[in-house]
Amino acid sequence: MRRGPSVAAIPIIGGLALLAVVVRLWGLTQHGVWFDEAYYAQVAALPAPVDIISAVLAVPPSAPLYALLLNGWVGITGTGDAAIRLPSVVFGTALAPATLWLGRELTGRSSVGLLARRSWPSPRCWSS
Repeated sequence: MRRGPSVAAIPIIGGLALLAVVVRLWGLTQHGVWFDEAYYAQVAALPAPVDIISAVLAVPPSAPLYALLLNGWVGITGTGDAAIRLPSVVFGTALAPATLWLGRELTGRSSVGLLARRSWPSPRCWSS
């Protein structure tokens, strides 16, 4: 039977998650929209889910689930630079705690914290 994180680890995990959010939000709209962001924003603006999936699958590599998620997201928030990038911020921030959990499940060791700490500030995981 696996136990959850120790009581002492919870504030550390929370603090690192907060740091991950700040790192990803810092300068979120500092540069213009990149090609892939503009592409997915245009695809997400298509009216029907079938059209979205068809458009995404026509241009590999494809991410139809992301395009569908972005379709719902831009319907709520609009298509501004920050609005398009926020889903990436959310998923990038969730990466580190998910890495920690998966590592503990697979290895049963607490040493996987090193891997999770490595993914928290990773520039490859900042907003797209």
